Formats: sequence, structure tokens, C-alpha cells
Amino acid sequence: MGMHMIDITRKSDVYREATASGLLSLRGGLARDASTGFTGLGNVESTIEFASIMATKKAWQFVGLLHPIELTYVRPRVTFREDGILLSVTARTLGRTGVEMDALFGAFVGLLAAWNVVKAKYCLCSGGKCEPIMETPQTSAMFVSGNPDIIGIRDLRVESKIKSTTPLGEEETAHHRQAPPIVFMFDATEEPLYRGEAVSRGKIALRRTTLDLISNGNVEKGDVRTAAQLAGMMAAKKAWDLLPLVHNNDITDVRIGIDLVEDGVTVKTITKNISRTGSAMESLLATGVSLLTIWDMVKKYEKDENGQYPVTTITEVRLEKNEKRPLG
Repeated sequence: MGMHMIDITRKSDVYREATASGLLSLRGGLARDASTGFTGLGNVESTIEFASIMATKKAWQFVGLLHPIELTYVRPRVTFREDGILLSVTARTLGRTGVEMDALFGAFVGLLAAWNVVKAKYCLCSGGKCEPIMETPQTSAMFVSGNPDIIGIRDLRVESKIKSTTPLGEEETAHHRQAPPIVFMFDATEEPLYRGEAVSRGKIALRRTTLDLISNGNVEKGDVRTAAQLAGMMAAKKAWDLLPLVHNNDITDVRIGIDLVEDGVTVKTITKNISRTGSAMESLLATGVSLLTIWDMVKKYEKDENGQYPVTTITEVRLEKNEKRPLG
């Protein structure tokens, strides 16, 4: 079956808006640390907002069959809760196609950027300053296993979707909590070369009828599995270009498995690398982009009569393995 974008040439420009949200699920102590403004590599809220805005504008570059859209408004909202960090992203345009996939991509990448900031247990932050903890035999487990207080990303969904011939009024500017304006990359200059491997998983819930269409190869846009795998592989190699604090990385292998289950589709990504850092963020980004590509391929079949998505949800995005062993 051939793969193609939907032709929107003859559609008219109308006002379109969508809000997507998701949760980075954290255990108690880390959630409290994040709410203070500093943890891991610095200011969590500012990093989330920056990354989600940047990603929303770039969604078409990663989700292969999306149309480039001239977005007129992107607004992230960060809420710190006892069980983690909730992010919602609203996108607007005057255009020929919807913006729910753009908002979903922005929300996912924003949560992934938060993950990247708070995972750094090897940094201690206080009084506006963050200092790295040097790796020792006592702290080496931090560098191999990652942060056990991060459970994963769940409940990524479209909260609302609007299509109207009349634009809505501007919202009042929300009050932003003041947090210390410090964000930094971890200095990997003196790190040895590592052989890294990371494994991540995720799932998207879909209607049974949609799963049958995928299984039988009858999705209008084409081969869902192949499109999702290719999009995920491309994303893994561009994580540094999308997540502000991720280093350039020598990715040596990306494997993406896609399986249909009773109530949805699961994605498993294995990334390998040889560099001065690991490949956990690359693996997680690949899994998320694969899931979002699946959503984009089948969204025609998932909408209800009001154009909403009552079933479709991305959940259980988690890191199963994150190893980083010195070469030699």
C-alpha cells in the first residue's frame, strides 16, 4: 500500500484550536523538589515551557505525514502536583487542518524535557547554584540505572479540539510563579566514552475497529507500522535538536518494535550509542514519536461525531533499561 499525505489543497482556512495534556508521573520526593523550581539540571518550569513551544512548532518535521502549519499561538501550562508534573499545551491557527497533533507533540516533548531535567540525581541544587556529584563507586548506580523516582509519562491525550469560522477571544495572561532563571547542560567534557543502551516502551489506546484496519492494511494514509518505525528512528537521531539539554550523540543502533494488542498498540524502542552520555532520551523520544505517528495515521477513525477523541490516549511511556558502561 502506498503512503501519502491527505490532500488539503481545496480546504478553506478556518480558526482551529486544540489543547493536549499529559503527566510526568513522579514519586513524592522528586515531585516536591520539582515544585521548588530547582532539581537535577536546573529550572524545570522554564525548560518545559521552552521545549514544548519549540516542539509544537516543529511537529511536522517529526510526525511524517503532518502538514506544515503556520501556528498563531502556542501556550504551555505547567502544574506541579503531588504525583508529578502536569503539562497542557494549547495551539491555534487559521489554517486548513487541525492542530491537535502539534499540541500533542509539544506536550510529549515538554514532558520529556522535564524528565531530562529531573533525572539528574548526580546534581545537587540549592541557593540558585547546581553542582554535579562526581561519579564514585558509591554513586555509580545513579549513572547506570537513572532516577528510580521517575515512573513515566502517562495520560497523553487531546483535552479539546475546536474548529470555528469565528476566532475566540484572547485569554488573560496567566500568573507565572517566579523561579530562579538557571538552566544548564551537564558538562560531559571530562567523561570517558561509554557504550550505552536504553530500552523504552509506550502504548496508545485505540478503538477495536481501528485496530482491525491497521491489522488488515486498510488505513487510508498507508502502512501504519512502517511509518511509525521510520518516524521513531528519525526522531532518535534528532533528540539533541529538540530537547534543549540533550547532548549531540553518536547513535549506533535504533530498533523499534510495534505490536497490536487487545486495546491498542504498543511500541518498544532499543537505542545504542557510543559517546560521553547515554541514550535514554533518544529512546524515549523515538517511542513517543512512533506513538504520535500512529495517532496521526488513524485519527480519522478515532474521532467521534463531535470531532473529539474519547478513546485515544497515549500512556505507560516508561524507561525499562538505561545502561552506560565505559568502553574498554
